[in-house]
Amino acid sequence: MKRVPSPESETDGSVPHTPQAGHSFPIYGMTPPSGFYDHVVPFVGVLSDQPLTAEKFSDDDYVVHYTDHSVYPYYRSMKSLVGAYEHGESSCPSTSGDPQYVCLNPTYGYGWALTGFADSRQGVPLSLTVDPWQSEPDTRRGYDPVPLTGTVHLEGLTAGTKYALYRWDSVASAFDYAKATLVQRFTATAATKAYTDPTTFISSGTTYYRCVEDTSMTTAKVL
Repeated sequence: MKRVPSPESETDGSVPHTPQAGHSFPIYGMTPPSGFYDHVVPFVGVLSDQPLTAEKFSDDDYVVHYTDHSVYPYYRSMKSLVGAYEHGESSCPSTSGDPQYVCLNPTYGYGWALTGFADSRQGVPLSLTVDPWQSEPDTRRGYDPVPLTGTVHLEGLTAGTKYALYRWDSVASAFDYAKATLVQRFTATAATKAYTDPTTFISSGTTYYRCVEDTSMTTAKVL
C-alpha cells in the first residue's frame, strides 16, 4: 500500500473521485486544519432525488450517519453538515443543538469510501452485531475494556456450497489468510446464516471477519 499526501482541498460540492487501487490515506495525524476533527463518523447511506451518478451533491440530499456517542442513526441534509468555527470552538448552526450532531469544517472536508476488499477471493456480504452493544467502557478515561460476543450475519449464500469463515484480531494481520483464524467451515443450507462466535474479543481491540468459498487450501489456524 502506498501512503499519499492528505487530500486537503476546498469543498465545492463535488463528489470525490475514487483513488487508484493500492493507495491509502491517513485518518489521524494529518496536517492542519485536520485538527478540527476528533473522531471518525461512519456514513452508511445516501438519499437523493437525483441520480447517484451525479457529479455534484445538493443541499437537500440526505446522508445517514452514526456517532460514537449514540446508538441511533442520524438523517442529515447536506446543508446541515456545514459547521462554524470561532475562537477554537465548533458549532452546528443548521441543527437543533443536539450534541450528538456532527458538522464539518466549512472550508475543508475529509472522507474515505470503502468500496471493497483488496482480496482475490470473492467474499459474501457480512455484518456483525455485538453483545453488549449499547455502550462500552471509555478506555481513554481509564476504564477497563470488556469482552464482546460477536454474531456474524451472512447473506448471499448458495445452498450446497461449502464456505469458510475467517477471523483476524489485528490491523497488521487483517485479510492475510496465512495469519487468519479459521472460525468455521460449513455447507450452506439457505441464503442466510447467523453464527455466534464462542471466542470473545476485547472492546478496545480490532477484529475482522470474512466469509469465502472454502477451497480447503488454507494455512489458517483452526479456532
